[in-house]
Amino acid sequence: MKIKAGYIRLLCVKRGVKNLVHFTRAENLYGIARHGLVPRWMLSQISSMRSAPIVNEKHRPDGHWDAVCLSIEFPDYILFERYRARDPGAVWIVLELSPSVLWEGDCAFCWIHAAAPQIRSVSVPKLREIDSLAKMYAPRCAVTGKARSRAIPSGYPTNPQAQVLVFGTVAPRYITGVCFETLADMKAYSRSSLGLPEPRVEKSYFHPRLDHELWKSAASDDAARPEFFADQMS
Repeated sequence: MKIKAGYIRLLCVKRGVKNLVHFTRAENLYGIARHGLVPRWMLSQISSMRSAPIVNEKHRPDGHWDAVCLSIEFPDYILFERYRARDPGAVWIVLELSPSVLWEGDCAFCWIHAAAPQIRSVSVPKLREIDSLAKMYAPRCAVTGKARSRAIPSGYPTNPQAQVLVFGTVAPRYITGVCFETLADMKAYSRSSLGLPEPRVEKSYFHPRLDHELWKSAASDDAARPEFFADQMS
């Protein structure tokens, strides 16, 4: 395990990975500040939670009720845009987390979203392997065959929908940033983030990735499939 953790840490250093990210509704910030990011099946066990969290989907097409979904460096903007379009009046946040989650937590590495058949057909033990993490940075996406864009930083996975599944709770101490789209949104929810890093406005997370033109066809194909809506845990 120490060898694996060391390799993951080295990869993050070499690629300049500084953040993991997770998007969720701003209403969930209070609970996250106190309990962290909690897998869906564990939410009902937290008696001190003052209100039920708002989740993006009632069902998990990937089947991983025991995991929290994170992205490396940049949110899955394809999924994020669709959730925001369904409720234009909602306020969203993007949490930044320490990359140490990758080598300290129990993680599975998915080179496309976890609900895709190309991921569901792979065993979880296989997804936990170092090779699966390396596959997230392949010169060509293993699913679409699209070449990695030179426009994106080296820390970004090749496919914008690549995900990390973290099995178990991600503690609040791993949260390094709380990002809002606007100053007004930040002011409205700033008290909910007590105990977390000072919130800030970071508009870039609320826009498509730099290589979004390359993935337009992939986004259209995904939107037509029921399994596209892989849940992002709150």
